[in-house]
Amino acid sequence: MTYFLLFSIIIVFYVIKDLNQIFKINKRPVFWLLVSFSVLVYFSALVIALDIRIPSLSKYLKELVIMIWNLDRN
Repeated sequence: MTYFLLFSIIIVFYVIKDLNQIFKINKRPVFWLLVSFSVLVYFSALVIALDIRIPSLSKYLKELVIMIWNLDRN
């Protein structure tokens, strides 16, 4: 949980310092892109800090690649 607290402080500092400047120079798409990535990373850190197990997507990705390129299933 200490990791998550430290990460929260870093994200807040980053938002206040860097994103505020981007917002002021009127680059809205870049601002929203960085905010969305920050939120994604923040929730990923929360999942890691709370030790939530997420099933692997490798099986589904393998099936998708096999289907797209018509590969052998061996």
